[in-house]
Amino acid sequence: MKHKFLNSILAGVFFIFTCNANAGLILNISDAGSDTTLWFFSGSTTYVSGNDNNYNSFWLNNSLFSGNPLISSWLSASIISGAVTFSAGTDTSSTLYDAYGSTSFGFAIRFFHQFQMEAGDQLTWTGSVLTNASINNFQTGTYSSSYLGASNENILLSDTLILNIGPVSQVPEPTSLVLLGLGLAGFGFMRKKKA
Repeated sequence: MKHKFLNSILAGVFFIFTCNANAGLILNISDAGSDTTLWFFSGSTTYVSGNDNNYNSFWLNNSLFSGNPLISSWLSASIISGAVTFSAGTDTSSTLYDAYGSTSFGFAIRFFHQFQMEAGDQLTWTGSVLTNASINNFQTGTYSSSYLGASNENILLSDTLILNIGPVSQVPEPTSLVLLGLGLAGFGFMRKKKA
């Protein structure tokens, strides 16, 4: 009986680590009040294919998200505070300086740094910034794409790019669910042992 319990714990730990592997790039944009928005960047993916060019702008085009309009008015957002680090392989920069866009196209985020990306590079972005863009500039919703726009092309990513605009629904992470399940299993085991 002890072996079954230990095996289930080991299986749960393995599940926790596999659930958190390479979740993709995520950008959450939420209202911060006073006509400002908080942009929270997280996650990583692999650069699968493109022209291996130098990039300093990354586009979130309407066409990448099934033609859904991402913004509702002209966007010109400056960074008020915070920092975002973007890494492509060993090439890293934390100098995100603005975002801009139009209703017909979507919007771009720009860095001062030119990234040289090659197929197989791990792409990671982390950090958060407060911008002077109002949440009213955006169409709220959750969008996903397998591509990220860069210069004049779309680069294929190994994992999904997720864009959340507006209130983000609180969905339990797989890790939390596994820990809850293990706790309930432990209670059940203890109860069965007492009986």
